[in-house]
Amino acid sequence: MNIRESMMKHFKALNTPGRLVASESLNEAYDYICNEFPNIRLHKYPTGKQFDDWEVPQQWDLISAELRDEAGNIIASSEESHLFVAAYSNSVDITVTLDELKEHTLTRDDVPDAFYLEHRLAYQYKSNDWRITVPKVRMDALKPGNYHVKIDAKRSDGYVGVVEYFKQGSSDKVINFSGHIDELCNDDMSGCIVGLALVDLLESIETKYSYQILLVPELFGTLFYAAENLEVIRNMACSIFLETLGQGETLTLKSSHKPHPYLKQCLTAAFEACTAQDEEPGFKECSFFEGYGNDERVLAWPGLDVTCFGIQRYPFKVYHTSKDTLDRIEPELLEQGYDIARKFIEILEKDCSPRFTSVLPPWLSKNKLYFDATNDPERFNKFNNMLFSLDGETPISELAHRFGLTFDECYDYLACFVEKKLMEFPTHI
Repeated sequence: MNIRESMMKHFKALNTPGRLVASESLNEAYDYICNEFPNIRLHKYPTGKQFDDWEVPQQWDLISAELRDEAGNIIASSEESHLFVAAYSNSVDITVTLDELKEHTLTRDDVPDAFYLEHRLAYQYKSNDWRITVPKVRMDALKPGNYHVKIDAKRSDGYVGVVEYFKQGSSDKVINFSGHIDELCNDDMSGCIVGLALVDLLESIETKYSYQILLVPELFGTLFYAAENLEVIRNMACSIFLETLGQGETLTLKSSHKPHPYLKQCLTAAFEACTAQDEEPGFKECSFFEGYGNDERVLAWPGLDVTCFGIQRYPFKVYHTSKDTLDRIEPELLEQGYDIARKFIEILEKDCSPRFTSVLPPWLSKNKLYFDATNDPERFNKFNNMLFSLDGETPISELAHRFGLTFDECYDYLACFVEKKLMEFPTHI
């Protein structure tokens, strides 16, 4: 089974409706992942447990819901879309006027024929309220009168789960990849699927960095995990958030809140390597506060202060709507997201600060490492002139950037010196 087939297999199994914060659907997803990936750990944070200003919410599951007009005609229901009812709505069985209905109903102007993911009640899970979403074209067609709303939802004590894979390297410095497992399909089961593919990759290699994959319910999962695992958080060199990778307009590198030139350079090199064959510029960059924002806003918070980047496709036109479905996922885009993350790992693992083994310059032409300045001036300027910058402190990633080379071009050329014992590649962390 190739990487695309493997990712789509897991996607089909995990992309179930109703995966919101703490729910039976999420519990089923956790069970599947733990069965498929035996080296994964599931953290469970029980209902009512306190973490600073936060408290773990109850589990919320929607049983059924419907909206009918005075004649008994169904206008919308949970059978059509689980997004019809906002998570953590109260159960109700009431008749309301059109004006009262509008006070509790949300629509999307830009996607007028879709249901809308309304998650704000989840962040106010103790409020005594209910909300529904209805496609705008249907709401606009409603006439004044009475409407019957029936919501049957269940609250119960349970847990908020966090899926963690951890690979111990020779260094305790941690490279984290995160995706949020709740909500919809491209947002963000796609990021989780890429994260799970990275588990298989990391299981097959030895590493100098330590690596972590976290799949979390958005906000809550990262908050609770960070509160109980501050030692791991303190060791994070960076976190890469994987978001909307199966569909979206433009491949996007989301920059960190605080500059980190080295890690940004390595991630940019990974993007460049994986888009080199594109006819047009293969990706764009956005700032920390642009693009889609998720749990990087937790880890980058001043009290935790983790350097956070993002790999995402932005914008995704049907983001947070019922049109975010599996049939929109493009496996080749999913694989490209995986390739960028894989290449980033490869660059970090191979990067080092080369140094010559002797004080005199090596005999380049004898060792077939010389590019003729007259016949091949471009490679002479890039490769041979680069050798003057080898001071034992400058990493290959920086040398490649400085001289207009890809990381692989630079690494492969310098590796020839190592093979001939003219240079050393000391470990770089």
